[in-house]
Amino acid sequence: YLILFPVESNINSLYLQLKCLDVVAHNFLILGFGLAILIWGADRFVAQSSIIAKRIGVSDLIIGLTLVAFGTSAPEIFIGISGIFNESAALSLGTVIGSNISNIALIFGIACFSLRKQITDSLINLLPFVISVVWLGIALFNGKINHIEAIVFIGILGLFLFTLFKSNDLNEEN
Repeated sequence: YLILFPVESNINSLYLQLKCLDVVAHNFLILGFGLAILIWGADRFVAQSSIIAKRIGVSDLIIGLTLVAFGTSAPEIFIGISGIFNESAALSLGTVIGSNISNIALIFGIACFSLRKQITDSLINLLPFVISVVWLGIALFNGKINHIEAIVFIGILGLFLFTLFKSNDLNEEN
């Protein structure tokens, strides 16, 4: 900070610059602490949810596509809710779109790059994904997402969970 803003000869100015540096350092410390708690909490949530799901006989695919997905998306959900209460819809929308771009491009890309075997799952599981992408384009056409469009998104989530459990039942029968 002191490199970017040269110190003036005035003692009061030096005091103010050091005070700003102290505030910035304090904010970074709080940010680091919050990130550490977030990572620890997400790890514990996913681990314990997986243990419970395995005990009741849920397959690894379902655990990964539901519990882990909800657990890792919890920060985005809370930021979205906070954005709504603070009347900052752009923050909520940006978080959702940015998170999904990151998840699809980065995580899915790395997983596909490192995958060594061919996946034989049904493509019907991708149907809700395609529908949600198309619906997002339609919903954002006017620049706003209203209540009806939001309910459709929740319905697409229900369709995703339904097709997921249905395809898991078919795989268990085979």
